[in-house]
Amino acid sequence: MDQVLLDLQNNHLLHLNLTLNFSNLINKQLVIQDAEAIANALFTNTTLLSLILKYNLIEDEGAKAIANAFKNHPTLLHLDLSHTVIGIDGARAIASALETNTSLVHINISQNHIQDKGAKAFAVALLFNTTLSHLNLFLK
Repeated sequence: MDQVLLDLQNNHLLHLNLTLNFSNLINKQLVIQDAEAIANALFTNTTLLSLILKYNLIEDEGAKAIANAFKNHPTLLHLDLSHTVIGIDGARAIASALETNTSLVHINISQNHIQDKGAKAFAVALLFNTTLSHLNLFLK
């Protein structure tokens, strides 16, 4: 698998690069607007296999945008949203997207603020999702 680092100075990279399959955005000081731009790019990039966004300030609104984008994404296998300041609402959006997603096999949402209510949303999602094999919910 080729490793490609997304250059946020050119937020159209995912749109233009239809063969990008791995994006490592660890600790890039991303905020909600960046997560929304990445989510928009996911609608046109259908080859991305792995998206790592850990150690950024995605928060609930960014998580909702990412969730909306990956719920029907055909190829995304791995999503890491650990340490991204996601709360209950963001966790619920991600869990809801997992109910219909048929590609993700690994998701990490550990070290966030999802609390018991967010964890329960994932428990419900797992009743419907048949592809996820790894879920990391380690709570703060």
